[in-house]
Amino acid sequence: MGAGRAWRENPSATIRDARGSSGLDPTAVADSSQRLDNPAEPPKRREGMLASDRLGSCRLLNRRPSPEWITTAGSSKHRRKDMTKYIFETNAIDREWKRLRMIEEAVDAETITLLERAGLDIGGRCLEIGAGAGSIVGWMAARVGASGLVIAVDKRTTYLQRFQGGSVRVIEGDLKDVPLDHSVDLAHARYLLIHNADDGELLAKIRSAVKPGGMVILEEPDFTSAALLQPEGDAAVRRVNGAICKMFTDAGLDPAYGLKLPQKVEEAGFDLAHTESRLHLRAGGTPIARVMAESAEVLREEYTKTGLATDEDVDHYVARAHDPRVWSVFYATVSVVAHRG
Repeated sequence: MGAGRAWRENPSATIRDARGSSGLDPTAVADSSQRLDNPAEPPKRREGMLASDRLGSCRLLNRRPSPEWITTAGSSKHRRKDMTKYIFETNAIDREWKRLRMIEEAVDAETITLLERAGLDIGGRCLEIGAGAGSIVGWMAARVGASGLVIAVDKRTTYLQRFQGGSVRVIEGDLKDVPLDHSVDLAHARYLLIHNADDGELLAKIRSAVKPGGMVILEEPDFTSAALLQPEGDAAVRRVNGAICKMFTDAGLDPAYGLKLPQKVEEAGFDLAHTESRLHLRAGGTPIARVMAESAEVLREEYTKTGLATDEDVDHYVARAHDPRVWSVFYATVSVVAHRG
């Protein structure tokens, strides 16, 4: 039951054709019969969304009673205003759905390989932080079954409505405001900490959610590794890569956060079991390249505001990211698997 305590270095020992024990293709969860057909339509009020379901600034979006680990909302005196604004916060609902689904297409297979090797099993209790469009929530729910529990936390739960009920609890709000009590077997977050100046506080909160011997899997990017691989180079693409990094530093964030992740996880009190870095070397038009092109379109104003790139540079970057003849390193992802001692 739950997640295995020993990290399995041999993936062949547990990987089941990357589809999960239920036979559900984890990378296609959002295209199942439960998909959110019109993400632009505001979510309808559900019967279970009562005032009594609110946890401080969070909402439990389920009809079932709160699980036992949800006790009382944290005292307001312990809350503080976010230090930074999420860079995609103003993205339109339907366009953000598209972007999140593109990320799932690009990197879910690698995430699921890590989760498979963690040994999550029937009856497990897991936490997905920054659940996004929900593909990993769906995979976890299929893995733990009706006797397990998947807690999905996000500040915007528009895309998670289809998972309400059963073994899934959807909580809308900030993780820091969700009361937890060391009862989760496995916690996972992808591309979350890089967007938060209070990453140390978030890591402490994640640790408080995981029971002794439980596991955490974190994946974070390093944008300083970006490079165009054409022999002649490309000044416009280099300027956009520089603008991406400066956008983060101007916001008090670290564009190379992934490189610091192993040390930060250790400093948070976890015992490291496994680290890896994946360099996303891709041709234009591939999923990773399309993600970066879409992000450039959405964040065009943020990039140009840095003073390092122009609108024409962004247009050139997007065109290169769609050109299958052009190869680039778009960024790297650093993954950490650790235990709570």
